[in-house]
Amino acid sequence: MLNLETSTVLASYSFFSKQGSAFDWALESDGVFAPDGSSFLATAQRSGCCDSWGFEISHKASPSIGKALKTALGMHYAFLGPDQIVVADRRDPKGSGVYSWPDGKLIERFTIPDSPLSAVTRGAVVLIRPMGEYAVGALSVPDKRIFQVSSRAALDRFDDFEAAERSTGGIGLYSGRKTQPIATLELPEADLGNLRSAVHSPDLQWIALSASSRSILWKLDQAQGVPLAPFSGGYISPEGVWTALFDETEGGAAEALRSRELVSVDLPRQMRLSAEKVRAQPGQAISLVGRYEISITYDAVSVRDRITGAPGWSRHLPSPSALHIGNVVALRLPIQDPVAAAIIRKSPELSEWLEPLSNRIGASLLEVLELATGKSLGHALLEDHGRPFTVREVLLAGSTLFVRDNTDRTLAYALGKDDRTGIQVGRVMAADPVRSLVAVQDPQGHITVLDPSMRQIAGFDYPRNVIYAGFDRDGKRLLMVTSAQEAFIENLP
Repeated sequence: MLNLETSTVLASYSFFSKQGSAFDWALESDGVFAPDGSSFLATAQRSGCCDSWGFEISHKASPSIGKALKTALGMHYAFLGPDQIVVADRRDPKGSGVYSWPDGKLIERFTIPDSPLSAVTRGAVVLIRPMGEYAVGALSVPDKRIFQVSSRAALDRFDDFEAAERSTGGIGLYSGRKTQPIATLELPEADLGNLRSAVHSPDLQWIALSASSRSILWKLDQAQGVPLAPFSGGYISPEGVWTALFDETEGGAAEALRSRELVSVDLPRQMRLSAEKVRAQPGQAISLVGRYEISITYDAVSVRDRITGAPGWSRHLPSPSALHIGNVVALRLPIQDPVAAAIIRKSPELSEWLEPLSNRIGASLLEVLELATGKSLGHALLEDHGRPFTVREVLLAGSTLFVRDNTDRTLAYALGKDDRTGIQVGRVMAADPVRSLVAVQDPQGHITVLDPSMRQIAGFDYPRNVIYAGFDRDGKRLLMVTSAQEAFIENLP
């Protein structure tokens, strides 16, 4: 701990020092100050074990933390004033509660979800971020209940007043727990960051972009966009019918996410065609990818066409396995899995590729399934080269599968040959099913358009970072949107 004004060290502590050097272990750690700055508490966790350290700044000493509190402490806690702390028990949520600080006596026990906790500026309320499917939940300590949830993470309280982000992106000030703001503040436009979802029409006339808390719909020959609720997935038909899965909100400070709604809108006529509530069951995740609704449980994936209502398909998920969704469904299996081993034995190309691998522990097989039918399109063998390998994105262009990993490499696989065709550093922004083209962004922001042989046919640079790209229906034009909310349409050779 440092005093920044004097650049002096006030105190230091080595977690798990009695069990060897902390640097020999991968630690997860966190720390918080009391609201008045009088105390500091830090914890670290490894392999299910937790160590904690407290420091009283006024006394410049480390207090002895009471046994009951020390036992309950994990990674989720928050000060409730200078002498109390709220703890989500790392072993049992029902054992959570309020403890005195620093002697650690249990004041009151009640259930708290095992999620990150943070204190409000002032008041007996603790914020839980995230809380299940919500971005934030507000827990009243006196009432021992969650009285508010929101799909927007920006939320704070000062006694009986509350500040929260509104659906417009502005800030509302609320008194008590009323749903109408007593004051509002509209914030200036800012650059767009990571998108939650985006979709464009095949003729490049319409585009919709969604961030985590709001979205906007543009007709590209008009300057003004229409603000909307955030959405996931979606599809715009050649006739201009937009179908997407929208967050459904209620007005007021909470603007709580109650359910989601599958909505279809005729964009040229500005007419809502249909709306249907979509509620996931416990243990089920539902998403919309293009025109297909995908339902995932712990042991199965099911896909159906929400536009035509045609019967879908389902597939059992073996354990262990991982599922990756793009414009295809990719099932990743360890090569030691019996199903993966059988596939590799039947493929001379995969067997030849696997033969020279000295360390096969981290290698895995990717089976690629067509989104519409569930039919197997081919396989790819993934190597970790001794480093953790995480698939971040899968995208199919023609018969070439592009896989983006955790190092932002894009690996290209020719599915019909069960072989890797090349490596292109960067991120795949868009794939064209007609000409099998792909648009790739490198770390410097340059956009390169590649043909199926990984040959560059075009390149583009813009003053701001490109956050979305998409081809038209013929693969002859490329739409790109920058973080400054500028749209560009480029002709392709």
